Amino acid sequence: MFKLVFIIQCQSTGEFLTPRLNYTYNLNLAGRFDDKSAAVETAVNDLDFDFMIYEFYERDTQVRK
Repeated sequence: MFKLVFIIQCQSTGEFLTPRLNYTYNLNLAGRFDDKSAAVETAVNDLDFDFMIYEFYERDTQVRK
């Protein structure tokens, strides 16, 4: 099963926002949001308007059998 997730990237540095609101160039360490509006709100609060939000599907590791 796959789920839609959103990540935040700073446009000026190319770094991704982590779950602890730090920055990393490693996409695997980027924070994931399940809700686009939460991603936008976090990005505006932490990066002003210097951000891009990407959405993609990734494997849901919490799928029940």
